[in-house]
Amino acid sequence: MVPSEAASTNWNYRDVPEGEYWEPHYLNVSAQLTTAMRQNTAMKVWVANGCSDMITPFFDAEITFARYGIAQERVAMTCYKAGHMMYLNEPALDALAAGLRTFYAGKPEDARPE
Repeated sequence: MVPSEAASTNWNYRDVPEGEYWEPHYLNVSAQLTTAMRQNTAMKVWVANGCSDMITPFFDAEITFARYGIAQERVAMTCYKAGHMMYLNEPALDALAAGLRTFYAGKPEDARPE
């Protein structure tokens, strides 16, 4: 088994203690991210979306960050001209890789759709 498969099959998506009733559902870690960002005031987040993503829409990310009161100056959002799997669109993949390098260098771009 390749490491990525091992990580995928061993990941625990439960949000309740072991032994308590739980049904699989979509995962929302917004509250945990908010707590982490309040505790670590130097933490910054970069959100990368495909502009035509119908599964995880770009504007939902904006709404989520606004709803939880996360300081907008610590959040960079970039929307790429692609869909959900933006890395399958080669120009978007190149732009995504460049955006990730920029974020790691500490200069995140904020490129939201107009």
